[in-house]
Amino acid sequence: MKPDYQFGRIEKSDVPLICKFLSRVFKRAYSQEHFLWKYFGNPLGPSSSTVVRFGEEVVGFLGTIAARFIVDGNETLAGQGADIAIDEAHRRLDVFLGLMSAFESRARAEGITFTYGTSNGDVDELNSVLSFQSPICRVPRLVRLMDAGELLKRSTGSLPVKLSTAAFSWAFKRARAKKEVKPPRGARFSEVTRFDARFDRLWERMAPDKRVSVIRDSDYLNWRLIDAPQRSKQVVCLETTSGDEILGFIGLFEISDNGFRRGMIIESAVPDKEQPAVFRALLDAALQWFAKRKVGIVDCWMLTTDRWYQEARRRGFMPRQTDTARVFYHPIETCPPRVTGALADPSNWRLSISDSDQFDLLDDLRV
Repeated sequence: MKPDYQFGRIEKSDVPLICKFLSRVFKRAYSQEHFLWKYFGNPLGPSSSTVVRFGEEVVGFLGTIAARFIVDGNETLAGQGADIAIDEAHRRLDVFLGLMSAFESRARAEGITFTYGTSNGDVDELNSVLSFQSPICRVPRLVRLMDAGELLKRSTGSLPVKLSTAAFSWAFKRARAKKEVKPPRGARFSEVTRFDARFDRLWERMAPDKRVSVIRDSDYLNWRLIDAPQRSKQVVCLETTSGDEILGFIGLFEISDNGFRRGMIIESAVPDKEQPAVFRALLDAALQWFAKRKVGIVDCWMLTTDRWYQEARRRGFMPRQTDTARVFYHPIETCPPRVTGALADPSNWRLSISDSDQFDLLDDLRV
């Protein structure tokens, strides 16, 4: 390898150059505000994110977001892969391998036991050729129609199709307008402006539900959902009427896809032992919020092994088989065998959009 390539840890001073580099590679804008939140706002710090420099230029980047995991009842540190790119003029095997080697060395030193993440087509191709990550499963994107009129604006169908779509949209919105969302007996809705100790207790009740899950304590949730720089968002919880305990919550974002308004359920947290009425009420409250925002569709991720998958289906969510995310993991050399064994089984995992880097699509929202 030429000695001009330098592999170093990300620093705040690198952010403007990295955003410019990623914007050039991926052909979309990267917000410095969002980038600083994603990598430096994390309570665990910027982790093992690695920058490739060639002279004064940034020509490569591998982003990693540290996360505390619970695996079989034991806490371990993981790294979520978020952004990986090498400039086209520098896409050489030795540069890629040098980037991965530098990252692995840094991850070991920082105590990371495994990395995980979702992949795009390019990463899938790299995995198939180099096998640098192991597949867990595909996560279907569940989609629910909210406003057929919004879809109609983008439709290229015939006039009869457009008219029938418009009629359906009118009936759909009329039915939604009449529906009042009521909390279960003994509970009330509340907007979350800051996560507190009650949500730590909620996480403690959720922790045994799955063998592999991000630790969703209040510090993590405040960073991931509240402090995120997106403008159009809402977190709704169900609390006891006394306000002492939290039964569950749901995190909502709205994004703009080339002017098309789309809702995203980025997080839902209801313990498996909770009554189904809690999840249903939170989902209905979410749909009501999205309806007021006049979004066309609502997305969420949910594995078919999730306790609440069928409840989402009953509320009109349909899996799109052509639009799925592939989830991978990569054990670091020091990863204990018990951890590696648990990671390989998709039924062990709890996954939502907040466990991915998909939320950075929210940068496209303009309000």
